[in-house]
Amino acid sequence: MSTEAMTKHDVLTENEMSKFNFNQRILKQIELLRKKMNLEKNEINILDWGCGRGRAVIWLRAQGYNAFGTDIDPEPLTNCRDLLTDRGLDAESIISLLDGGIEKKFQENFFHFCF
Repeated sequence: MSTEAMTKHDVLTENEMSKFNFNQRILKQIELLRKKMNLEKNEINILDWGCGRGRAVIWLRAQGYNAFGTDIDPEPLTNCRDLLTDRGLDAESIISLLDGGIEKKFQENFFHFCF
């Protein structure tokens, strides 16, 4: 199955991640803000609002950013947990299900950049 045919109903795999291309316009904006705030990659808190299976979160984490994801649908979040764990990441602290449309796990103003 090609990556184009993958959906939130499929478990996220290393093979699929190896073909994932992060949005370069978003990356450029993250970098502009990071440099303006004089932060290291691991100091800028990024939220992918509507992260689905968390591909962008996983990619950003692999690049050294402090990225998190949230979604309203539990299925795609479940479908990325194994890959996060396999990569030595704590899925419970990195991705979360919105509670009534609100992310309650993080303090106010925690995130520097949301997309």
